[in-house]
Amino acid sequence: MPRLRLLAAPLAAFALLLTPAALPSPAQACINGVRHKTSDPTREINKADQALARGRLTEAWRRANEPIDRHTLTEQQLDLLTRRATRIRALAVIRNRDEQSPIPRDAAALTRATHQTRDLLDDAPDDPSLLAEHAEALARDPATQPQARKTLEDLAQRDLLASPFAWRTLAELRAQADEPDAAKQALQRCQTQAADAQVCTATQDPSRGFKTNVKKPAPRGAKSAARAKS
Repeated sequence: MPRLRLLAAPLAAFALLLTPAALPSPAQACINGVRHKTSDPTREINKADQALARGRLTEAWRRANEPIDRHTLTEQQLDLLTRRATRIRALAVIRNRDEQSPIPRDAAALTRATHQTRDLLDDAPDDPSLLAEHAEALARDPATQPQARKTLEDLAQRDLLASPFAWRTLAELRAQADEPDAAKQALQRCQTQAADAQVCTATQDPSRGFKTNVKKPAPRGAKSAARAKS
């Protein structure tokens, strides 16, 4: 009996360590022996993505600009979250129509955002969502609006346009081409997909707010070719 009691004591202590109260919280990290409260990086990026989808662009842009806590992530996870944050920031710049927003509205910001959507597309050139997002970027520059409309019209004809923001951009391009009926149809498609109807307020001029033409990105596939040479 005394021997059983001696064995029971360490087993009870071990069981206590496995209880939820004894396990470290996922919102904490131990750095140099000191425990720090941290946020869940994936959850934060998810919130930014949700804000972007609802048209809350300032919130999305701010959340995506928050530094990502690297301590609990693998290299692959960090790369994925970094790419997601880059996409969110780029689309917030591209979709912003609010002159009072802190989101950058200068031509340099749009150039950077356009290049970022192009780089994402280079990695998956047949992805309809990435094609539409890059077309949104191209639509903000008058020099590349014809290319943007061609891409969006092609996706629309194949029923592959699944973003209310892409439909809004197409409506703006159609209105600019003096095609009011076609523009109205695009806005109606936008409204059926949007989480917030305010997203579907078209400006008619998708380049409004950017005073200077952006620097044209290299042709699609250029990044892949450069990788092959290196």
